[in-house]
Amino acid sequence: MNAFSPLHYTFLNLLFKIPVPVFFVVSGFLLQNKIEKEGQEQKLLKNSISKILRLYLLWTLVYLPLSIIVYCHDKETIKENIYNYFHLFFFVGETKFAWPLWYIHSLLFALILNFISLKIKIPLFGRLMIALLLSIVGYLIGLGLDFDSRMFHEFIRINKLIFVNPSRNGIYEGFLLICTGMVIRKYLIYIRHPRLLGILSLFVFFLLFQYKLPFVSLMAGGGMFLFAISFQFKEYDIFPKLRIHSMLIYFLHMYVLYFVFEVFNFELKTNLFWIITWLMSFSLTWIISIIIDNLRKRRPFGWFNYFLA
Repeated sequence: MNAFSPLHYTFLNLLFKIPVPVFFVVSGFLLQNKIEKEGQEQKLLKNSISKILRLYLLWTLVYLPLSIIVYCHDKETIKENIYNYFHLFFFVGETKFAWPLWYIHSLLFALILNFISLKIKIPLFGRLMIALLLSIVGYLIGLGLDFDSRMFHEFIRINKLIFVNPSRNGIYEGFLLICTGMVIRKYLIYIRHPRLLGILSLFVFFLLFQYKLPFVSLMAGGGMFLFAISFQFKEYDIFPKLRIHSMLIYFLHMYVLYFVFEVFNFELKTNLFWIITWLMSFSLTWIISIIIDNLRKRRPFGWFNYFLA
């Protein structure tokens, strides 16, 4: 029995297309929320860029030992591995077995583009339009279209060489999603029926995904976010704690997954082994997250907080 039937694969693919775009939209929404309350957009963007850059560098160091172990099993030479590592570090954000870091890398690029746009006095709506155009460019590059133009063909080749996956980075995707979150917050009072708009956006997302059309992430992230904010949840003290846990789970789970594969040597040929691996990895990572969350509040371990904010 195969690990996943075509139906399972399609469903999981749809499911996995939603969370990260939502993270981007939420980041943009919260950034604009600060701007609405405090003003000083340029200063807030600079602070956000500094914070995200620090997180990217710190978590890259955390994953460096694992990346070295994985590279040691590659057939490439040491020189080739060093080149590949720094290429992925600077332009892609996913070094070997450290793919969760692509989100921070993309967020960093998206914020830098926002800052540059602000410096040359492009308003938020103008930034959104530029981001939409860049997203279309990324989509076309991802398709590998050739318009019988040597210049366009070379442009695609260079983009794929530099970014590896041009449709999944801060320039072609993250920038649009950050701007979307900012626009939603800026014009939130004019959105009368966010739940209905969210459901319609998710329906469009499904159609775009089925026919491999552009703006899949935009409809997934924006739609799910609009749907979520339509509900008025009561604030509980557990929510900030769960936020910290979810962040740690996201950043640490590849370490735990590597450990699970090495120790138990699973061959993921059936649904059962996929489920067992997922449950083990999730449970172990959550336990580690709870331990770190408790330790970071004690003086000797206060440095853990640098990895969270």
